[in-house]
Amino acid sequence: MKLIKDISTKYEIGRNKVYYRHHTAHLIQTGHLLKKAGCDMNVINAGILHSIYDSDSMYGNTGVPIKDRKNIALITNQQTEELIYKYSIAHVSDDYEKIFISEHAGDPYSARALADILICDMIEQIIWCVEEKNIFTFTDALEHLNKLLPVVSYASDNVRNIFNLYISKCE
Repeated sequence: MKLIKDISTKYEIGRNKVYYRHHTAHLIQTGHLLKKAGCDMNVINAGILHSIYDSDSMYGNTGVPIKDRKNIALITNQQTEELIYKYSIAHVSDDYEKIFISEHAGDPYSARALADILICDMIEQIIWCVEEKNIFTFTDALEHLNKLLPVVSYASDNVRNIFNLYISKCE
């Protein structure tokens, strides 16, 4: 438990508010969406911690340095940490298809898990920013969902269904 407190204190994870809520709320709701979709605990936990390595966050967090990956693996487990790490690389990419083809060709579990996290991360933001707070419109959200189109084929059926529901709301 001390390690968790040290990391969260040292790196100030989630202290700033953006879009009228604490970043922690987004992380928890992303995990909740993954759970509703039937994802396993490694995927849910990775979804909850998906931005822990984010060093250029819109929330102003400094994130945990990549060199501390072993500490995150000790707190979670190796598989969860690996998914968090892969998310940290994928979510800043301009070409999801390239990442999925090169990184996950022989690993369908990781491809599905990462797709599920990427999609639920974005859907959760759309639920909050569009449906709950009317900060953006569904038209604005469509641009972000379209970026995820190359990932959708890798997602689990339940997450793909959620994605399709939100695409239809945006069109």
